[in-house]
Amino acid sequence: MANTWVKKKILSMIQNAEHPVSYARIKEKMNASCSRVTIYRTLLRLENENLISRFADQNGDFQYASRKKEDQPEKAYFQCTECNSFMNLEIEQSPSFAPTDLWIHSINFLATGICPECHNKSRGN
Repeated sequence: MANTWVKKKILSMIQNAEHPVSYARIKEKMNASCSRVTIYRTLLRLENENLISRFADQNGDFQYASRKKEDQPEKAYFQCTECNSFMNLEIEQSPSFAPTDLWIHSINFLATGICPECHNKSRGN
């Protein structure tokens, strides 16, 4: 399958995003220039080509993020349970809990809790 403008635009959007991107955000950025089916097929293709990863957030919505490069640490994310914002977390090395005879393609890390801003708001600061 050839590289389409939709694939290029969606991949660029995800790669240039500071935090994971939801389908709703992608659809909004595409300005109705393509259908829901086209977007989902493109996301699936990018995932199958190991260019992006997908994980479910605390609300059950899928978030899409650029796959890590070989020389970068694994990515993990923190999602605030109050405002739903994301923060990137870095882990120093791959987890050692998996047996050595497994060939793991990806592991998704999502920590949830309250971000500093929401915590300060709740305390009246």
